[in-house]
Amino acid sequence: MKPLSCAIATAVIGWLCTAALGQELNYNSFQRGTRSAMLGGAAVAGARDASAIFYNPAGLAFSAEDGFDLSAQAVRWESTDFRDLVGEGENVDTSSIDLIPLLLARHIAIDDENRFQLAVGLTSFQKREVGIQDLTRRTNDFLSGPDFPGTEQFSGRINNSISAAEYWASAGFAYRAGDHVSFGVSPIISYRQHRVVDQFSATLSPSPTLPISLSRDRVLDFYQFSYFLRFGVAWEVAEPLRFGFTASTPSRRIVGRGEVFQEEIITNGIVRADDSLGSLYGVGRQRGRDTNYRVPFHADFGIEWDFAESWTVATSIQYWDRLKKRAVVDVNPFEPFYQGVPLESGNSSSPLLTFYDARQEVINVSLGVEHHFDEANTGYFGFWTDFSPIEQGELKKSVALRQPFVTRSSVDVYNFITGLSHRGESSIITVGATVGFGTGRLFGPSVDFTSDDPSNLFGTPVPRKTDISLITAGVVFSYQYIF
Repeated sequence: MKPLSCAIATAVIGWLCTAALGQELNYNSFQRGTRSAMLGGAAVAGARDASAIFYNPAGLAFSAEDGFDLSAQAVRWESTDFRDLVGEGENVDTSSIDLIPLLLARHIAIDDENRFQLAVGLTSFQKREVGIQDLTRRTNDFLSGPDFPGTEQFSGRINNSISAAEYWASAGFAYRAGDHVSFGVSPIISYRQHRVVDQFSATLSPSPTLPISLSRDRVLDFYQFSYFLRFGVAWEVAEPLRFGFTASTPSRRIVGRGEVFQEEIITNGIVRADDSLGSLYGVGRQRGRDTNYRVPFHADFGIEWDFAESWTVATSIQYWDRLKKRAVVDVNPFEPFYQGVPLESGNSSSPLLTFYDARQEVINVSLGVEHHFDEANTGYFGFWTDFSPIEQGELKKSVALRQPFVTRSSVDVYNFITGLSHRGESSIITVGATVGFGTGRLFGPSVDFTSDDPSNLFGTPVPRKTDISLITAGVVFSYQYIF
């Protein structure tokens, strides 16, 4: 019984969330606006409507039309499959359907010569809500020896839900210095709401009166208001060729509050010196703590070219800087965590209540093609990447050090969009369809509910990698009114 007890006791400290998703920390999930969205976000050089405040504020100075934009992903379906998540051949999948508001913006020409332009807008930078459920029941002779005759009952459960939303509000200013070049700036206020809840419960019953159990709850919940500045340059070299460049400062916290919670429970999992059985439970909750969530420096470069009378091609390259490992919520290390029999963490709250975030450098690309059928109707095709910025090196270190991360998975997504727009006397209506395909991996300790080794039922000693596949599809609608 002693080896199994030690394995279960160790799993309480080392077992971290297996079902944490990664795309809620990606940078390029959504495109916004009318023309900009249909080009797959390849709009750094050519955005001339209100969406320019988020793609390149300098582009506003080349627009002579006042108006407002309203766009939304009217339907977004997403399905994610985790291969062998809880054991060999035991896949877990989840799906969701959402409505994603993409952009609400107003563009205003300040002077009669259209040299000064202003736009205000609100956009969704992230919006994701996913839940995972799985339950396994087995009967097998897990425990050997005369003390445990016959078979034992085992049940294992994982229950995970993630909710992440980030919205940006901005006022963009642009000045056209000449016929071919303009400059712009967008002060952006971001609001981030992030919540992770997961539950893990495993029970192995040698007899009705001697259960071995392990239960784990985990909550990370925070909100934060931040600000950063986006600077832009737009250069129209000649009539068919346009360039754009933007640089955005790292975000700075304005105000934020976070909550962390952990609960670990073992029954019959601790063997004392006199070989008698004891139990451990750990409870830790801290509320109203300061937050440290951050968006790193990023820059964009774009080219747009009218290569034929009715054809335009555009591309953008998006760079995001590395984010060093940092605690998301400030935890008071002097508040005790365990009540009952303490383990390696002693009485400090820090090891299991401090959640970390770290991102690697990322380059995403966008490519768009526009074709004018006539003066009123235009067709589009766009492509963009949404590569995961998870810092895998830091993630692997956290596994060894048993430090919780906001997410433990990395997903790279390739997105496609196609659509049509119709221009009326005072409005432009656009409808498009999107589809995305993604693959990735989940890193970190896991469970193996299919194993005959009883210790693996409560957390495998060697970190496992779980393959992830993702499919998204949606309908995008945009309405632009021109005054």
